[in-house]
Amino acid sequence: MSKKTSRTQMFGSLVSSLAETVEAEKAEQGGKVAPSPLASRVGSGVVAATKDTLVAELRDERDRLKEQLNAKDALDVIELDPALIDPSPFPDRLNDEASEGAIEELRRSIEQRGQELPILVRSHPDVEGRYQVAYGHRRLAAIKGLQGKRIKAIIRDLADTDLLQAQGIENSARQNLSYIERVLFAAHIRNLCRNSGEEVARVKMALSITDAEASYLKRIHQNVPGRLIRAIGPAPKIGRPRWMKLADFTKDEIWVNLGEQLIQEAGFSVQTDSDSRFQYVLNGLQRAEKEQQNDTNKKKSAQPDPTPIRYDDQLLGHFVPGVKKSELSLSERAFAEYVADQLPKLYEAYKSR
Repeated sequence: MSKKTSRTQMFGSLVSSLAETVEAEKAEQGGKVAPSPLASRVGSGVVAATKDTLVAELRDERDRLKEQLNAKDALDVIELDPALIDPSPFPDRLNDEASEGAIEELRRSIEQRGQELPILVRSHPDVEGRYQVAYGHRRLAAIKGLQGKRIKAIIRDLADTDLLQAQGIENSARQNLSYIERVLFAAHIRNLCRNSGEEVARVKMALSITDAEASYLKRIHQNVPGRLIRAIGPAPKIGRPRWMKLADFTKDEIWVNLGEQLIQEAGFSVQTDSDSRFQYVLNGLQRAEKEQQNDTNKKKSAQPDPTPIRYDDQLLGHFVPGVKKSELSLSERAFAEYVADQLPKLYEAYKSR
């Protein structure tokens, strides 16, 4: 069995498990998770019209995953000490007050009804006896707050790309990453696959998005500094249009500097949620841009109108007097060159008046 085939079968089993247990997680979290038809989400991950060899291979892999969605193969569930499980090396979430509240609510639910859905982990690649979580970060955080409680888990041998793919499949199934979290998750995938030629195809497949959307995610990540993103947080109500507006500002260093000043202000720190923090920064940048435009318009309006220079009925040019400099423009090139040659003599005559 080839490496590609075995990996595909493993993902088929993982996806099947996710598809069958989304409803269980919905019940576990008090009915607040809105599931989506996973088969169609995975199936739309790669554009069928492309002739690119890599994308065609990924499309075949996707189709094999789709065929296995209804597989009934049981996955071995064991119980682990949550203290032995570390976060994924590729975090896909930004913490804020809202996420902390959701974890606390999930903790109460698990305490009352138990853990209905196992998490997925892999053995830690560097530390023997420890694990890294592939999906189920919130369940892990919730159970870590319950003294002495062990966590149900599935252990699988996952390479970094496999781990990212598993996270992407889970997130696509639940549709609960904020837009900027999708930006960061796509960046993890691109970084892991850099120089392989697979970056765009892997992002599209993991998040079930188009080429255009993958391009937007990349552009925002390139233009918006990570320190601004971390200061703002997940901003779940802020979608692509407003993040694109911010990215259009922060592609220039002058606006990056202003953005960093804004997140240090007292007005930023008193915002009660990440959506408000985002809007505070964007409003500040837009306000500064408007003031800059007003200053420019004032300077333009303060300049006097050009004074025409005529000889008989012929227009020779225009003269614009100014405080720091004055401008003389002449219509005829030969005459302009003659005036330029005569300027030293004219200045001498002016000084000897």
